[in-house]
Amino acid sequence: MAKTKNNGIERLRADAIELDTRLKTLGREAGRTWALDAGAATLKQLAALVKARRTVPGYVSECAAHRLGLPGRLYLDLYGPDSSENEGDAADSFWHAALWGEGNAIRDLDVAEAFIGAALEVWAEVQAGC
Repeated sequence: MAKTKNNGIERLRADAIELDTRLKTLGREAGRTWALDAGAATLKQLAALVKARRTVPGYVSECAAHRLGLPGRLYLDLYGPDSSENEGDAADSFWHAALWGEGNAIRDLDVAEAFIGAALEVWAEVQAGC
């Protein structure tokens, strides 16, 4: 029985590592793609928001504690309030599209950090060329 239990634990560990890697990759790729389509003003604003919190994880943690939750707060910071839609619906629609149908993944702090980090890398590339 102990061998079966250990095999199960090892399988779950490997599965968790694979999931973590897949989600971080999704966040990085989606963040870069989004940033390449975003306007300079939006990227500059994101950079300023992160800089005010000193780190990407600090910014993401603050967003996660917001009443709208992580997806809602990130969306609100990026695009401001949308009077034509419920804030939550607009955020859900945005993240669903930005993460290629896996919008709920943005609730994972690692995905959010990877997304924002990749977007800021694009902004840094833009700034380096100016």
